[in-house]
Amino acid sequence: MMRLFFTLFLVIFFASNSNAQLRESKFIFQEAQAGDLALVDRGSPLSLHFDLKNDKVVLRAVENRRQDFEMVAGRLKPSYLGPPQSVQL
Repeated sequence: MMRLFFTLFLVIFFASNSNAQLRESKFIFQEAQAGDLALVDRGSPLSLHFDLKNDKVVLRAVENRRQDFEMVAGRLKPSYLGPPQSVQL
């Protein structure tokens, strides 16, 4: 029973993932459109603000997101703003 459930889950998961990829042919655009989120705008990287006092899980999620943005945009590195609790990525 568990094996059937797991197999069904995998089929549904991969089918929905493939469907989402087929609907959107391009994920990265060079020109911004209304409602887009720009990772780099006029040479300035997107800012992510968080509190260094957050839980370790939150800090890890922010670091993972920073790495994702860096892979896409190619140059997002952390920079510190204001008090030590505030970090801009």
